Amino acid sequence: MVPAIVNSTVRCGILSLRGNRQRASDRTSRDKEAGQSRFYRSGADQRCEVDPFGYARISRTAYNAERMRDGRAGKERRGQWTVRRHVRRPGSRTLPWAGGSSNHGSMSYFFRSLSTRSFWKYALLTPAGASRVFAAVGVIWTFIELLDFFGIYQQAQYSKFAIIPVLGAGILFAVARVRPVSRIVYKIHGRDLSIEVKIGDLLDATGGVVISSNATFDTDIASGLISINSLQGQFATKFFEGNTNDIDNQIVNSLAQQPSIQIDRPFGKQFEYDIGTVAQINSHGNAYYFLAMSKLNEQRNAYSSVEMIDTALRQLWPFVRNQGEMQDLSIPLLGTGRGRVGLLRKKMIEKIAQSFVDASRDAPFAKRLIIYVHPSDADNFEINLFEVRDYLSQSIHA
Repeated sequence: MVPAIVNSTVRCGILSLRGNRQRASDRTSRDKEAGQSRFYRSGADQRCEVDPFGYARISRTAYNAERMRDGRAGKERRGQWTVRRHVRRPGSRTLPWAGGSSNHGSMSYFFRSLSTRSFWKYALLTPAGASRVFAAVGVIWTFIELLDFFGIYQQAQYSKFAIIPVLGAGILFAVARVRPVSRIVYKIHGRDLSIEVKIGDLLDATGGVVISSNATFDTDIASGLISINSLQGQFATKFFEGNTNDIDNQIVNSLAQQPSIQIDRPFGKQFEYDIGTVAQINSHGNAYYFLAMSKLNEQRNAYSSVEMIDTALRQLWPFVRNQGEMQDLSIPLLGTGRGRVGLLRKKMIEKIAQSFVDASRDAPFAKRLIIYVHPSDADNFEINLFEVRDYLSQSIHA
């Protein structure tokens, strides 16, 4: 049997083809000009609604009711987009480095870490690791002494090589105590600076937050020019409920004194700014720095390069120094996603960190730089924070 939700969706599409689109378009012309995303209920079918562009589609109320009827939990239809949400069961916990279940993510991350030299260096050769080994050996040896005291075993029965299994047991205990980490902090030697690399969602950060953007500062997610799954699209959805008009107004005010050139293209905004231009957006008590680090090609796809990233970073730091407050500054891995920059994520972390350290030589402008790695990147590209910390300690020049 065809689910009810499919029947309603198809019916709404048929209504759109039969001319409902034109009637709705006449009623919503003002909203269409304003680029708003309001929905109106069609008189032809109470289960349908029409967007400002005149397309009939299943209404949210009808969708939710029929979704429950069909047993399709965890989905929400937003116009032409379908967003899948992760539904957590009561009492479960999603680990910050894994997108799936906690047990699977934890074990896969742990076993990947075992194959790296950085993990063993952290587990055994750091002061904390060595203390765990010797603590375990001390406990085991104390237990052996108790057995000898009560006459269960005699010291003379122990082989001189008994220390080997005891030490081995201590090492196993120390390794078992090491947990996969979701953040590491690297302190710059001789400087009052620290760099944190964190696996998590950048939009959960507070203080100053850098949002990667394009040179024209396009924000249109309704037409699909800016993907709703991109960082900028998620920002608009989370903090502005998809209303990009508010974002555009703040961008215009922030860029009022910035030079630009007029371009001719059949989509998007018609004024382009230099790479590295920053527009400040204020929301929920935080300052969000929209950083122009890419451009849009004729196919409406973003592209960037290592040179563009370097330029963007060099322009970002002075803006934060002049306009921002002395607070934590969070930044994503610029260009490694939709920017299509061919650079390993580990090297992009190093590039961002080194640029931050260089810009802070004369005067610091942030308490701490937090480089966010999206959980999907950490899982898909097997980013190991033990290796990242070693890499930073070897490559960062203060």
